[in-house]
Amino acid sequence: MIVVILVAVAAGFAWQVSEHRSTTDALQDHAEITFLLLDARANAESAAASVQRYVIVGDEVIIPGSGDTLLSVIDESTTTAIDDLVQAIALQKAQGDEESAAVLTGILVEATALVQGAGQLIALRQTGNFEEAIAVYEGIVPEFREFESKINELADQERAEAVALRLEADRAGALALWVLVISAGAGAVLAVAGAALIARSIIRPLSRVESTAIAVAGGDLQARSPESGPDELARLSRSINSMTESLLDASKRRELEEALRESEALHRDLVETSQDLLWRCDAEGRFTFLNKAWEGTHGYRIEEMLGRSFTDFMTPEVARRDMEEFGRLMATGSVTGYETTHISRSGREINLVFNAIPLLESDGRQIGTQGTAHDVTERKRAEETIRHMAYHDALTDLPNRTLFTDRLNLALANARRSGQMVAVLYLDLDRFKSVNDSVGHGLGDQLLRSVAERLLGLVRDGDTVARAGGDEFTLLLPNVTKMEDVVDVATRITETFRKRWSVGGHEFRVTASTGIAVYPNGGDNADLLVKNADMAMYRAKDLGRDNFKFYATEMSAGVSEQVDP
Repeated sequence: MIVVILVAVAAGFAWQVSEHRSTTDALQDHAEITFLLLDARANAESAAASVQRYVIVGDEVIIPGSGDTLLSVIDESTTTAIDDLVQAIALQKAQGDEESAAVLTGILVEATALVQGAGQLIALRQTGNFEEAIAVYEGIVPEFREFESKINELADQERAEAVALRLEADRAGALALWVLVISAGAGAVLAVAGAALIARSIIRPLSRVESTAIAVAGGDLQARSPESGPDELARLSRSINSMTESLLDASKRRELEEALRESEALHRDLVETSQDLLWRCDAEGRFTFLNKAWEGTHGYRIEEMLGRSFTDFMTPEVARRDMEEFGRLMATGSVTGYETTHISRSGREINLVFNAIPLLESDGRQIGTQGTAHDVTERKRAEETIRHMAYHDALTDLPNRTLFTDRLNLALANARRSGQMVAVLYLDLDRFKSVNDSVGHGLGDQLLRSVAERLLGLVRDGDTVARAGGDEFTLLLPNVTKMEDVVDVATRITETFRKRWSVGGHEFRVTASTGIAVYPNGGDNADLLVKNADMAMYRAKDLGRDNFKFYATEMSAGVSEQVDP
């Protein structure tokens, strides 16, 4: 009787083992399909993120930490995602689930269309059609989100099937345990021992597999199931562990991609808010990237400047110079501090300082140039103002004594080569002090500005009128060929100054006394010419003011007599 019971129990147990094997096989298939769907989604997300970055950056960039390029990541991710979907369809058909296989086949068709769309985006960006690429990308995003949603829905269904099968396997294992308990109750110690051994070899490993699956489902991607026990359970453990490893890899990849996206977003913000002009050109010198700062300096929209070259914003003369000089400097490897000028949309001149480095492919081939530029227009204007102030009188804006002396030395150097004469006129206003005393220094300053304007109207082109200080002015007449020219200028000054001056509602009678020294007889260097012209001016004052006198050597000896030209 006991033997019959044992045989019956053994038969029941064999049936339970068969049911358990069938259940675990189905559980393994559903777990595999779940893994394939999740892996397809992870690879699709990786491809989408890489395509987005390629559209924004527009270049073959090496991803930090991996050594891969954007295009290689896009190719690998899309290929893997398609392969995952094909394998999942095959498994569903093997299970006889034609309905799910048909749904997944439709998703595969959508995935293929998305891959083609990504290829179109890359082609547009490679040809420089940034705006069109962005428009196509924005149209693809909703389709990708819908694709992602469908994948998630199917993965949830497969996961639910796997959970149901796990519960069924648990019930089969529990029933097998009860069968073993019954056999033990039959009174056979050997059967009890055998049953216990079977329980240890099947039920406990199954519990460990269940615990691992629950831990992974809860987000613990470090959990692993022991790959021991009966073949079916070991195979199931290996599948679960393989799926967990893949999920862990996908999780790490998503973390890396998220960090990369955050880094790119920060980089984009820094680029767009930078006051420096950031730029990139292709091998033909056409702009492929410009940041927002260019709109502020040049007055064009970025879209209007892309595809054009630096020379389109230069005068022809500057363009010719820069094409030769900039190219020569780039041949040395880089350019630092290169100064040039651009013309804005409104015609304003922009002073720029460029820094540039070559843009290289991964194989070292140069495919363009990139760098920065700084708008130094205001700095240049300030430098010009400072330089002007250093060499010009603040009140009249005439050259000051320093600039006058520089021009006089230059004129003397030319005269020594050409054999021509150089004349220096030293002019002092007569009775100017009475103007300041009677109406104040404000009107006196206005009168000095009027004197400067009147003197500028009396000289030739190339002559210099300068303010020596106070109410004294100096005139430089270079390239003099005959003394009559000097006499003519001095006469016009004397006669013009005899006219009344009308300043600030007041009229004044202010004349001029002028001394004249002519190179070479009146002095052979700048200091001596100015000194002798000053001496002749005092001689003119001694003789009654309102006239001009030429320097003569007798003046240096203290002789006070009029010397006519």
